Amino acid sequence: MDRNQALGLILISLILVSYFWFFAPEPPEREVLEQEPKPEIVEKEVDTEEAYTQDTSVTVVPDSLIEQENIDKYSVFAQAAEGDQNDIALENENIKVIISNKGGMIKLVELKNYKTYQKEPLILQDFQSSDKNILLPVGEKMVNLSDLYFDAGEPIEKNDTTSITFTVNSNDGKKITYTYILPAEGFQLYKDIGVENISGGSSALVVKWINRLKRFEDQIDGRMGSRVNTTINYTLADGTFDHLSASSDDIEESALPQPAKWVSFKQKFFTSGVISSSQFEDVKVKTSIPEGDTSVVKIAEMSYKIPLAKLNEGGYDLKYFYGPNNYQVLKKVTDQFGENVYLGWAIFAWVNKFLIIPIFNFLENYISNYGIIIMILVLIVKLILSPLSYKSYVSMAKMKVLKPELDRLKEKTGDDMRAMQQEQMKLYQQAGVNPLSGCIPMLLQIPILFAMFNFFPN
Repeated sequence: MDRNQALGLILISLILVSYFWFFAPEPPEREVLEQEPKPEIVEKEVDTEEAYTQDTSVTVVPDSLIEQENIDKYSVFAQAAEGDQNDIALENENIKVIISNKGGMIKLVELKNYKTYQKEPLILQDFQSSDKNILLPVGEKMVNLSDLYFDAGEPIEKNDTTSITFTVNSNDGKKITYTYILPAEGFQLYKDIGVENISGGSSALVVKWINRLKRFEDQIDGRMGSRVNTTINYTLADGTFDHLSASSDDIEESALPQPAKWVSFKQKFFTSGVISSSQFEDVKVKTSIPEGDTSVVKIAEMSYKIPLAKLNEGGYDLKYFYGPNNYQVLKKVTDQFGENVYLGWAIFAWVNKFLIIPIFNFLENYISNYGIIIMILVLIVKLILSPLSYKSYVSMAKMKVLKPELDRLKEKTGDDMRAMQQEQMKLYQQAGVNPLSGCIPMLLQIPILFAMFNFFPN
């Protein structure tokens, strides 16, 4: 080590020692914590007889008070306000329906041949997601039939259908009857509502149905997601089909301007709906998006009235649909019910209904893989369009051959556009070329291509 290195090390050491001597932080002083005195445990003598009396005292509601509350709430049907709940299952090849004797309500609907994106059984609705209240005017009261315990009969199988009847009676001869009928196949469940000797201050039975529409697809948002394809559809008495906005993030609601023939909760791939044998009165519909709950796509609500006079005339027939958005299935349910499958604007929907869907359904009868079906469908459509494509290709080839001649005419005429157009048309006539012959075939293909664009996502 030379002299300079030794001097440098000494200076660095002095700097470090000076820093720690003058600038080092002082250690904090330890605080002396005074030890708090432990709380004294004071033993108190307790009268065991008094404590026992206080702990075991229970307020018992007299049976007479419960009976009076039921009478105030359910009028002459108070005796049906208490009972034991039992569930009855009806099923066919396509759906399984569980009906509870409490309210005679549809408790669960399962689509047997479908799965969720998680490969689980597809429960279209259950008692947690679907809530229905049926309010019947009895005297001056509106009795919620959903709270009453009905007497359930035995399921009866006859003529390839299964039926079951639920009944509730009063002491003064009033009677309410629900009869459910499930065919051997299909996605429709029939319900007949009958009443006897019932009249009230209000002139109609009121149905309020709230359905928390479940998520069955992996994607909930996005242009082609499940949320923007979920809404409420309906057809009015005059045959007008309409719906609430599906793409809106706000609350959508409407009081329909006239009675409705049917109302449906339409999701991306499945639909739940109710169809009237005549029409529903005073219909209101509403959709909203639940905050922070991705297991529910939308909350959909409908309410409608059935005139009491029609119920007393011999019953009122309803038809429920629980199934897939298959156009061939939906269009057979009732008029315009097929509109639950959106097939595009009128011209595109026409192409889908009479060309794309028939071909697709024909292939589906023989091929189970949708990917292969789509490939074959595209090839068939391409073959159908081949004459138009051929004319377009020929026109383009002729135009390509004439391009050198057009370039020479442009050099010859210079900036004289009028002379250029005259010479160009003369050349086209000599060669037998129509400039529009290449565009028209392409324009004719557009409705078919747009129809397929609307068909596949739906």
